[in-house]
Amino acid sequence: MESEPLTRSLSSYLPSLLGESESPLSSYLPSFLGGSEDPPVPEQDLLGESALPKEAVLPSGTLTGRLLAQNSAKPMELNALKGIPIETDDFSGALLFIHRPSPEPDNWPYRQGFSGKERCWEFRLQGKFKTDPGQVYFGAELTQSVGLSWTAMITVNWMLAIATTLASARGVHFDYALEMTELDNGEIVRPHYSFPLIAADVVLRTPDGQSPPPLTGHFEKMSLEEIHRFLSLGALQFTSGLAWVLRDFYWSAMCAIVSLSPSVTRSSC
Repeated sequence: MESEPLTRSLSSYLPSLLGESESPLSSYLPSFLGGSEDPPVPEQDLLGESALPKEAVLPSGTLTGRLLAQNSAKPMELNALKGIPIETDDFSGALLFIHRPSPEPDNWPYRQGFSGKERCWEFRLQGKFKTDPGQVYFGAELTQSVGLSWTAMITVNWMLAIATTLASARGVHFDYALEMTELDNGEIVRPHYSFPLIAADVVLRTPDGQSPPPLTGHFEKMSLEEIHRFLSLGALQFTSGLAWVLRDFYWSAMCAIVSLSPSVTRSSC
């Protein structure tokens, strides 16, 4: 699969997931930049207009624009015991962000899925597309440049080279940008890291009339062939339950980009 040139902001590749053509996934994942032990952040600072470069402030007609205007962006609950509902014109479902605590309690409900593994977190999404989404990407997008030093840039490029090799071995590709970039057409590409849906660890489809598995349950990693088979069963919008789980090395590269930045106080990915 050849990588398509990234000509727009990452969020423009997620219209059916978030319901707005320019709504960054980061508006749902403000906790991505911090772990469960981070000190509370004032609500107005989570997604405030001051956090966005002037050229990247979104119009008030978009979902993010409305969140900024209403000051209604909220931090996402970590390790919730049920999925957090999402409802848009194009998608209906729930999401779950699981962050491994340290130390890990014996009664932690997600212990089985992390046992014997080095991973620190998982992002899970389950639901139904109401309209044809086209090609679906998942990713993380920052609202400002990370300000990498020269030495940090060398380290990050080295890590991304390894991630590219691993992704190619799995038969997938990804797009990324390390700094805020203005394109020739005037559009802004924010720092991001994105994959096509096929690169998720787990993709499950539930036939109409059947109940999908609990989003809080245990999911074993699937092979690329298994995911291809699930995604080739028909149009996504005719599926009563679609769930995917992403985790592991590829996303560690994005976490490293954040943690190496002098403009970010702390990152726990």
